[in-house]
Amino acid sequence: LTQPRHPIVEAYRRLRTNLQFYNLDTGLRTIMVTSAEAGEGKSLTSANLAVVMAQSGLKVILVDADLRKPRQHTIFEVPRTPGLAEALISGELSPDLLHPIEKAPGLSVLTCGELMPNPAEVLGSQRMKHTLKQLTDAADIVIFDTPPLLAVTDAQIVGRMTDGALLVINAERTSSGAVHRGLEALAQVNVPL
Repeated sequence: LTQPRHPIVEAYRRLRTNLQFYNLDTGLRTIMVTSAEAGEGKSLTSANLAVVMAQSGLKVILVDADLRKPRQHTIFEVPRTPGLAEALISGELSPDLLHPIEKAPGLSVLTCGELMPNPAEVLGSQRMKHTLKQLTDAADIVIFDTPPLLAVTDAQIVGRMTDGALLVINAERTSSGAVHRGLEALAQVNVPL
């Protein structure tokens, strides 16, 4: 949003195009963005991908599904609560939970909401599936920012509900062993990469 002509922005546009043409028959309506370990840039990648997708004319909802260490409310400078947790507690996704981003028309952010003591169980619930249906009805594409794969099972749970996963890797610091364990974690639950 702040440097639209920067070469890194063009890299996100290239990623957007690759994802749009990934599967022409079924398309990608829901994407989970994760990493093997913390600090690899998954939240910034989620945010920038959501922005460039909205800039292409799509209606995008970015969901902060990291109910442990959320970041999207900080990135977009919107309130953390209410958010996804409150939608899951009530069983309904009310429009006032979505924060439209003025600088990126077409993009709304669903922050994490209140932190919960049992994120994995909540994310695997029937209410989460119902909320996912409401999200896909309200947008062209839904992007989930999830916790790292090797830390907790949350990303595996959310990944099973999405059309595919994007694994963010910091090429300078992530070990090949961590990448392989992250890939194995996705393969164990049949999440397309």
